Amino acid sequence: MRGPTAPPTERPQPITPSLVQSRFVPQRLPLVTGVVVEPLPNGVYRVELENGAKILAHVADRAGTHFTRLLAGDKVGIELASGDRSRGRIREIWR
Repeated sequence: MRGPTAPPTERPQPITPSLVQSRFVPQRLPLVTGVVVEPLPNGVYRVELENGAKILAHVADRAGTHFTRLLAGDKVGIELASGDRSRGRIREIWR
């Protein structure tokens, strides 16, 4: 006969974080609207935001797949860079 048995241990459930809260998936920043003031060389644009600030922005990959050159006066949606608020990426183009 064997000695007393220990109660069965429960296996911990695997942690499956949702994609929204995952630290591996970058979070999208909110868009800020602005107007292209002037196109600069190498696909960079000077954009005036709705609050009056002027920043440098380039076209993001997703918006650049069907990209046509932006002109002064085009309305754009910009995602500001997290480190440098004077730079951003153009995610949406409204004509």
